Amino acid sequence: MSWKILLIIVLAPSVAWSAPSFLFTSFEPFGGRSQNLSQEVVTELIKLMDQAHPDWVVSSCILPVVYDRAAAVAQECLKKLDLVDTVISFGEGGCQMRLETAAHNWDQAPGFPDNDGNIRSGSPIFLGAPPHLGLRWPADQMFCALSEADQSKVLISESPGAFVCNNTAYRLAAGLSNVSLLQYGFIHVPPKSCGSSANDPAKNAAIILRLIEGAVSFNRTRVPPDYPLPHRGSKAKMPVSRVEIDHALEKNLLPCSRRFLEKLREKVVD
Repeated sequence: MSWKILLIIVLAPSVAWSAPSFLFTSFEPFGGRSQNLSQEVVTELIKLMDQAHPDWVVSSCILPVVYDRAAAVAQECLKKLDLVDTVISFGEGGCQMRLETAAHNWDQAPGFPDNDGNIRSGSPIFLGAPPHLGLRWPADQMFCALSEADQSKVLISESPGAFVCNNTAYRLAAGLSNVSLLQYGFIHVPPKSCGSSANDPAKNAAIILRLIEGAVSFNRTRVPPDYPLPHRGSKAKMPVSRVEIDHALEKNLLPCSRRFLEKLREKVVD
């Protein structure tokens, strides 16, 4: 299937909505484990959002840990909803929360089967598609909304790996890129094996709520027409190369956004 025909049809009005609306996706347990903390984090996050922002509209969807199928289930969940302006996927990663900025057109997890037993050892997700896709969400402003203490708990990441998380992120980023105003992002949370100091679902949900509040606040501001980073009023995506980062750094950015891009530049490999 050509990547160009992977489209999700969402009706989005051209006017601003009175309250933001979200779809959160998480993953089922995998690899013989009894739980996936991405589910628990989403549960805690929805509780916090209902308390802090009862007017916000929130839905959730659990995905299978299966190549290609996970993104298809997310699409099915999205199509059942009347209105969504932000989709955020959650998955388990390392022992530090990771705020993802891009996804990559490559499945590469040899010897590591998904829940259907599929193993992919180096193959493109979509033939002829771009090797990298920047995610269309204001990751810089989200990170900047955190206190310095909480920023130390969140890793700025340019890659969601090469397993089902990345496969899902790339497919959804590609499919949602042409949907007016819709933003998509991915957050990795620590798994159970990392210990209670890192994997507490309630504490991680509290940090993620502040990340989301930062995005909502920024999306309600006005930016110049040529603003180089994601904003709800534009189709800009997070940069995926040093050239793109350098171009963004030439623009008028807030100091924290500039520091965010400088950190991201250190990780990006052209």
